[in-house]
Amino acid sequence: MNTKILHQIPSIFPNDKIIAGITQSNFDTFPPLGFSINETDYFDTETVENNRLLLAKELSTTISNFVFQKQIHSNNINIVKKGFPRLDSDGMMTNEKGIFLITSLADCCGILVYDKKKEIIAALHSGWRGTEQGISKEAIRLLIDKYHSNPQDLLVWITPCAGAEDYEVGWDVAKFFPNNIIAQQNGKYLLDLKSVITKQLVDKGVCKHNIQASPESTISNLNYHSFRRDKDNSGRMAAFIAMIDD
Repeated sequence: MNTKILHQIPSIFPNDKIIAGITQSNFDTFPPLGFSINETDYFDTETVENNRLLLAKELSTTISNFVFQKQIHSNNINIVKKGFPRLDSDGMMTNEKGIFLITSLADCCGILVYDKKKEIIAALHSGWRGTEQGISKEAIRLLIDKYHSNPQDLLVWITPCAGAEDYEVGWDVAKFFPNNIIAQQNGKYLLDLKSVITKQLVDKGVCKHNIQASPESTISNLNYHSFRRDKDNSGRMAAFIAMIDD
């Protein structure tokens, strides 16, 4: 089966060093619910395993080079290598080339990181819970402690995710982000997670011009899966990053 999987590629990373991006919904190619990297009520194990094989082929690698995690909306981060077991976490990092760190998304923000000097990569899953717990700050702390990274050497991409224009939350969530909300007449608030994450990164020493945040919202843009929009019909996108093996 020669199926093209549409995916967005960021421009922040050097394309001779890094393979990175996020799969799109691919509704036309995989009707009616699109392409999903994870199981849901509508995507069974066989379908997902086949999709992962197709993605590996699209990225000119093998599925044995993919590393997944069981996401739990935490700030847990694992340092991984090829064949690393699937553990509870929302972040992974490695200095091994050829390994694809895979993060599952459907409105939460994916954060992909590359240390251009030390040659380290990281992939983070940051919904409002992970953002409130500061998973991006924890990642930078680990990069400094474990690899002696300089935050000024980090390049970061924040993927398409729930956008400031349509990510509506209640006060139970909004109260954690008082500087990044806009009150609505219905008693709800619009939350700008990308701005929160950007500030967290800058506060930890990342240069603002080294951060690229996608302007797209998964809720309003049908090119992406959205649990907010499609509920149980929503698939899961794969945000991925790998260092090219010389």
